[in-house]
Amino acid sequence: MITRGKGLNYVSSTILSRLQTVLTQFRPDRVLVQGDTAATFAAGLAAFYEGIPVGHVEAGLRSANLFSPWPEEATRRLTSIITELHFAPTAEAAANLRAEGAIVVTGNTVVDARITIKDLLRDDERLANTMRERFSWIDPNKKLLQVTGHRRENLGERLAAICEALLKLSAREDVQICYVVHLNPNVRNPVRKILRQSTQVKLLGPQDYLSFVYLMSRSHLRITDSGGVQEEAPKTTEN
Repeated sequence: MITRGKGLNYVSSTILSRLQTVLTQFRPDRVLVQGDTAATFAAGLAAFYEGIPVGHVEAGLRSANLFSPWPEEATRRLTSIITELHFAPTAEAAANLRAEGAIVVTGNTVVDARITIKDLLRDDERLANTMRERFSWIDPNKKLLQVTGHRRENLGERLAAICEALLKLSAREDVQICYVVHLNPNVRNPVRKILRQSTQVKLLGPQDYLSFVYLMSRSHLRITDSGGVQEEAPKTTEN
């Protein structure tokens, strides 16, 4: 479901209404939600309304500022209220939950998934060759910069400034830039307008997870405003 230009009220209410049908039909024993997006809370609330226990993966992250990050800080706190099982990625997150009545420490499933895929790419030569063919445009003689950017607080002038900086950076002879572009037109339009000027910038649509991890493994530097990518990126490179 792509919600072009729609606000959080629309996203949340749509998820609530559509998931009710799914949950009523399938009646799962438990619903697992992950992260701190509007979809996380809406899916958890839909399950709660149906009397289905909720498990929250990546629970316990807190900034202590309800408005930063916005709306994620509020979303993850609200999700905790309706959650039966909290899966905390770190000891600090567990401490936050312990103060709120939960004590489960599970580690970071995002990092676990990244390690699994990295090992798969290393051990499965056929799969690795498939990825090399898919991304044959990568120049091994240049430093690949992998970029994503989509957060609301960066839309508008900030995103335009980031793209202008990337455009200047792409003029370097030793640099190649790969931007995985979010479908939100408020991201896609300015990124395409500014960065398609450079032949050293490759603009890609959303990638499946395997492909995205492969791009991380080939990149020299990652530039992102994504919390998930920041968790996945360390120690993903081949070297």
